[in-house]
Amino acid sequence: MVVTYHCRSDERGKKLFNLVGEASLHCTSNDGKVGVWSGPPPQCIELKKCTPPHVENAFMVPENRSLFSLRDIVEFKCQPGYSREGASSVQCHDLNKWEPELPTCFKGKSDRGLGSLQCHGMLEDQMKPCGAFLDHLPNGRVLFPLNLQLGAKVSFVCNEGFQLKGNSTSQCVLAGRDSIWDSVVPVCEQVICSLSQDMSGVQKELKVKKYYYGHNLTLECEDGYTLEGSSQSQCQSDASWNPPLGKCVSRIIFGVIFILLIIVCYWLIQKYKKRNTTDEKCKEVSIHFNSQEDSHIHPQALLTNQENNSSTSPPRNSLTQDAS
Repeated sequence: MVVTYHCRSDERGKKLFNLVGEASLHCTSNDGKVGVWSGPPPQCIELKKCTPPHVENAFMVPENRSLFSLRDIVEFKCQPGYSREGASSVQCHDLNKWEPELPTCFKGKSDRGLGSLQCHGMLEDQMKPCGAFLDHLPNGRVLFPLNLQLGAKVSFVCNEGFQLKGNSTSQCVLAGRDSIWDSVVPVCEQVICSLSQDMSGVQKELKVKKYYYGHNLTLECEDGYTLEGSSQSQCQSDASWNPPLGKCVSRIIFGVIFILLIIVCYWLIQKYKKRNTTDEKCKEVSIHFNSQEDSHIHPQALLTNQENNSSTSPPRNSLTQDAS
C-alpha cells in the first residue's frame, strides 16, 4: 500500500506551500507481522518559510524552532570530537533554501588526511543516542527516524478522533554529558463536541451529554419553541458540528412579530383611506376663481352655489341679502 501527499493550492491553482519530505510512503514491516510506514509524513511549508536545516553531528543555534522566516540565520556547532568544514552559518531564502551550502562535521582531522588527532575522555558517553520512548503514545503513534543520535527528531501523531495536547515533536539534544529529549510525550485526548450553554429552547438533557467524534445528534426543542435549521448533525474531528446545528426559536417571538405586522398594515391602510377621503371633500367644496372676468367674490354667486348644494350639504352659516 502506498500513500501520496500533495500540498493544497489556492482556487486558481497557485502554489501556496512546498512539500518537504518524501511525497510517497509505503507500508512495510520490520518483523513481518506489524505494519509500519517507510518514513515520517512530509510537511507542507509556506513558500516564505524554511524548515530547520539538519547537519549530521552538529548542533543548531537557535534550537527548538519548527520554522524559520526569510533572512533568518542559523549557526552550527559541531559535537565534541568533530570538526566543521564549510560555513558556520546559513540564511533562509525562498523555496525553503538555505545559503550558502550547509557545512559538514567530520570526526577529527585524520579522516580527511590532515594529520592525526586522538580523542580521550568521555566522548563515547557524550555521543550516546537518546533512549527510545518507553512510554508509547496511547491512541496515537510515534514516528521515529532511522537513528536516535543527537539532533534526531521524532513526531507524535494522534489517531482519528483524538487531538494532540502537548508538543508534536521532540528532538534529541545534549544536556551536559547526557543525550535527552527536549520535550515529554504528549497526550492524545478524545475529541468532544459540546452544545453551547446559551442555546435556548434545547431540551436540557441534550446539553449535559458528551458527544464524541463520529457521534450523531438529533436536536429537539422544548415546548413553545420552533426549530430553525438542521435537526441532524455529526461531531467532527475538529470538535465542530456538520452540518451546523439548528436553533430553537421561541414561538412567542413569532407571535409578537406577526401582531406588529398586522398593526403596521392596518395603520397604512387607514392612512391611505383618510387621504383619499380628504381629497374628495376638497373637490366638492372648492371655489374656483376667475381672475380674468371678476376679481371679487359676488355674494349673489355664493348664494347661488349654496342653494344648489343645499340638498346634499347645507352650510352651517346662512348668508342673506336685502333687495334694493
